[in-house]
Amino acid sequence: MSATREIELHCWVCGERFEREEPRAYAVTGRGSDLCPKPVGFNPLPMLLHTCPTCGFTADGRGFHPSQVDEQVRDWVLSGGLTRVSDEMPDTGYSRYEMAALCHARRAAPSALQLAEYYLAASWLAQLDEAPEVVPDYQQEAAQYLEQALLVGEVEDKERAVMTYLVGELRRRLGEFEAALKLFDEAAIEFAEHGGPKWMVRALNQQARMAKERSAEDAPLAR
Repeated sequence: MSATREIELHCWVCGERFEREEPRAYAVTGRGSDLCPKPVGFNPLPMLLHTCPTCGFTADGRGFHPSQVDEQVRDWVLSGGLTRVSDEMPDTGYSRYEMAALCHARRAAPSALQLAEYYLAASWLAQLDEAPEVVPDYQQEAAQYLEQALLVGEVEDKERAVMTYLVGELRRRLGEFEAALKLFDEAAIEFAEHGGPKWMVRALNQQARMAKERSAEDAPLAR
């Protein structure tokens, strides 16, 4: 069975219809401490985003659904706003995730959680593509938007422990050790109140220890 499938997309920004491939199935051998997946074989992350060949609008598959029509985004893209930004970006997978974030940020009511997901995936791809110089910027954006999503209630109770841990881990990777330790404590409280995956306790202990040692190094996810 093929690992990918053809899908047809309709760009609600400019009306273009086009086909793209997206992953049907993929496997990972593990994750980093910031939940960065370690893919087996091909890397599915670049294929989870789609760019309109006519206007350049970029989003995941959900972003092309008719329910996502937003006039502010349409006006910005068609007036050349996206082109002016994208012309200065390298042609990389992580840049495409940044483009998707920029498109989403132009919405009348953007989702902080969606923005966090785009920037987090950009940081993962930059790591996998060995572009360490851009990783911290993407991690900073992901952490800020994820904190906002937690604050405004975009994150479901059952996900709050993991997402709070993730913000803490991003802060640790950025060298913000005291902030990381505070967030790891908050993640433990969320875990006690709302539950979470079994790996959480070991991961929290490992990453808190690294923060106390003033280490900003990457590490395999403790399980």
